[in-house]
Amino acid sequence: MYKITCMCYQQPKWMPQKIENFLHCHQPRRLKVLARFSRRLWLTLARRQMKTAKLTDLRTEALPSKKTTIRLNRTFSPQEMKHIRRRLVPEQMEDKWFIYWKDDTLFFHRSWTGVCIYVVRFAVEGDSCRMIEVDVNRDPEQYKETSDERDARMISYLVDVLLLHREAVFPSNEQSSEKRTLMNWSQVGRAMLGQYPNDE
Repeated sequence: MYKITCMCYQQPKWMPQKIENFLHCHQPRRLKVLARFSRRLWLTLARRQMKTAKLTDLRTEALPSKKTTIRLNRTFSPQEMKHIRRRLVPEQMEDKWFIYWKDDTLFFHRSWTGVCIYVVRFAVEGDSCRMIEVDVNRDPEQYKETSDERDARMISYLVDVLLLHREAVFPSNEQSSEKRTLMNWSQVGRAMLGQYPNDE
């Protein structure tokens, strides 16, 4: 009897194939049904875990002491805030961010490393909320960007594309369309294709 151990919930795509290959290698005929079942079971459990994931389930790091604060000024409607407050949990490698809301603050962590890049604060104004400022990671070993202006634009872009599911212009001065596309992919991944985690 073979014991199958789940290594990481963020790897639902390659791990089922690895399990299936392992089983087929040993007893292709007798374990074929089990292999198919293991794939379905893994994907089902992975989806359930992602839907109910908590902050403690993901590896995250606090914003480092090397940081800067940038003033922001963008107002969101109550309907928009419903989407912004919804946690964005990565389901696969093509999901580039883990984003969550806590105490009128929006936290942006890179999904692969857990590094915190942005901590965005909001102020309640009547029925709406205004994005007022952001603390930005300025540790060069964690984040290479140094432009406050580009970071301010990037935050709005990420909110639009990842949380509000809107088309938006990628904030870049890069002239090469190929390089700009690669830079965009590194920021939002499969969201460029209209695919998002948390979708049913």
